[in-house]
Amino acid sequence: MKSNGEVLFSVIGVVLFSVLFAGSLVLSNGVQNSSGAEELAQQFISDENVTEVTAGQILTFLENGFLYVGIVSLICAVIGVISIVLIKKSDNPGAAGKLLISTAILSTILTLFVGVLACCAYLIAGIKANGRNKSLKASA
Repeated sequence: MKSNGEVLFSVIGVVLFSVLFAGSLVLSNGVQNSSGAEELAQQFISDENVTEVTAGQILTFLENGFLYVGIVSLICAVIGVISIVLIKKSDNPGAAGKLLISTAILSTILTLFVGVLACCAYLIAGIKANGRNKSLKASA
């Protein structure tokens, strides 16, 4: 049975998570190596009369946040590739569907809703794979 729809939505999710990974790395390096970012953080501290944190702490927090989102999106992209292999190689796409659905739910939460479009693609692919799995069992 053809599984073009599941593979297509999985590939879309992998591409979107890969773009999120690359963007997170670029933003992390941009925050780390930018004097403009330090000036902006210092201006924020002076405008809001914040005395508990320094500009360096704000920049470290932003850099670590971007790295966190990048790592989570890389893991999600790898899981997407694994699910594509499971869909293509297996007569039972249910495992790949469950993997895609659980990855979509967890990655939505773990990326703080930044990767919601990629998560939607994974969710659609997982639902389609589970639906195809049920139709294969019914016809057997």
